[in-house]
Amino acid sequence: MRDWLAYTVLSLGLPWGLAHVRAARADGVAAAEGVGIPVLEARMADTRDSYRDYMRTTSALVPWPPKRA
Repeated sequence: MRDWLAYTVLSLGLPWGLAHVRAARADGVAAAEGVGIPVLEARMADTRDSYRDYMRTTSALVPWPPKRA
Protein backbone atom coordinates (compact mmCIF):
# COMPACT_ATOMS: atom_id res chain seq x y z
CA MET A 1 0.00 0.00 0.00
CA ARG A 2 2.78 2.41 0.87
CA ASP A 3 4.38 1.81 -2.53
CA TRP A 4 1.23 2.96 -4.31
CA LEU A 5 1.17 6.14 -2.23
CA ALA A 6 4.80 6.83 -3.09
CA TYR A 7 4.13 6.34 -6.80
CA THR A 8 1.20 8.70 -6.54
CA VAL A 9 3.29 11.42 -4.93
CA LEU A 10 6.10 10.94 -7.46
CA SER A 11 3.66 11.13 -10.38
CA LEU A 12 2.47 14.61 -9.44
CA GLY A 13 5.35 16.12 -11.40
CA LEU A 14 4.35 14.32 -14.60
CA PRO A 15 2.03 15.80 -17.24
CA TRP A 16 -0.75 13.31 -16.40
CA GLY A 17 0.06 13.14 -12.69
CA LEU A 18 -3.40 14.16 -11.53
CA ALA A 19 -4.91 11.23 -13.43
CA HIS A 20 -2.70 8.89 -11.40
CA VAL A 21 -3.91 10.47 -8.16
CA ARG A 22 -7.52 9.93 -9.22
CA ALA A 23 -6.81 6.33 -10.21
CA ALA A 24 -5.11 5.60 -6.88
CA ARG A 25 -8.07 7.08 -5.01
CA ALA A 26 -10.54 5.01 -7.03
CA ASP A 27 -8.48 1.90 -6.31
CA GLY A 28 -8.52 2.63 -2.59
CA VAL A 29 -12.27 3.24 -2.55
CA ALA A 30 -12.89 0.00 -4.45
CA ALA A 31 -10.76 -1.95 -1.98
CA ALA A 32 -12.37 -0.37 1.06
CA GLU A 33 -16.01 -0.35 0.02
CA GLY A 34 -16.50 -2.50 -3.00
CA VAL A 35 -14.77 -5.78 -3.60
CA GLY A 36 -11.82 -6.19 -1.27
CA ILE A 37 -12.26 -5.65 2.43
CA PRO A 38 -16.01 -6.34 2.88
CA VAL A 39 -15.87 -9.67 1.05
CA LEU A 40 -12.74 -10.79 2.88
CA GLU A 41 -14.05 -9.75 6.29
CA ALA A 42 -17.38 -11.52 5.74
CA ARG A 43 -15.62 -14.74 4.85
CA MET A 44 -13.17 -14.49 7.74
CA ALA A 45 -15.99 -13.79 10.22
CA ASP A 46 -17.82 -16.90 8.99
CA THR A 47 -14.81 -19.21 9.15
CA ARG A 48 -12.91 -17.97 12.23
CA ASP A 49 -14.49 -17.60 15.65
CA SER A 50 -12.33 -14.82 17.09
CA TYR A 51 -12.30 -12.65 13.95
CA ARG A 52 -15.42 -10.69 14.97
CA ASP A 53 -13.55 -9.45 18.08
CA TYR A 54 -10.61 -8.51 15.89
CA MET A 55 -12.90 -6.57 13.51
CA ARG A 56 -14.47 -4.69 16.42
CA THR A 57 -11.10 -3.51 17.78
CA THR A 58 -9.06 -2.99 14.61
CA SER A 59 -9.38 -0.48 11.77
CA ALA A 60 -9.89 -2.13 8.39
CA LEU A 61 -7.75 0.10 6.20
CA VAL A 62 -5.89 2.78 8.17
CA PRO A 63 -3.51 1.63 10.93
CA TRP A 64 -5.06 3.60 13.80
CA PRO A 65 -4.33 2.75 17.44
CA PRO A 66 -6.49 -0.14 18.74
CA LYS A 67 -10.09 0.67 19.66
CA ARG A 68 -11.38 -0.13 23.10
CA ALA A 69 -13.32 -3.37 23.26
